Amino acid sequence: MASRFFGLLLLSVLLSGLDASRPAINQELSNLFNELWRLDVNRMAPGVDYNVSVQGRAGYVSQGSHVVRDHASQPLFSNVNENKLNNITTFSRFMRLLDNYERSTGVTERVTTEELTEINLFLDAVLETQVMKCNRMLFVAL
Repeated sequence: MASRFFGLLLLSVLLSGLDASRPAINQELSNLFNELWRLDVNRMAPGVDYNVSVQGRAGYVSQGSHVVRDHASQPLFSNVNENKLNNITTFSRFMRLLDNYERSTGVTERVTTEELTEINLFLDAVLETQVMKCNRMLFVAL
């Protein structure tokens, strides 16, 4: 999720006319991204809060299907700190979104009032983080 917000931030910088290839701008962006990373007090630590078991690749999913041939013999995550997932507001609200989406490609999404509420609660929680408060200050300054 953080990479999505960093991408949006970078896009806004590029659209504002700054030349990100210039060393000074590149350093400013690096400093900014490092500050946002530092502000993310909720991030999960690899090897501590979760472990990834890299294995084979999943197969192609054809349109209208949700069947995927998974070549991995084990789950992708071999360990996840569920206590942290359940007790950090942004994570717990994100987890509530996971059953809101149509798994099959090419099938129209139906969004319920309850799902809209879950989405808004998640976005509210994200916008209350220090990372997003810092982003807001930067966007307002542009």
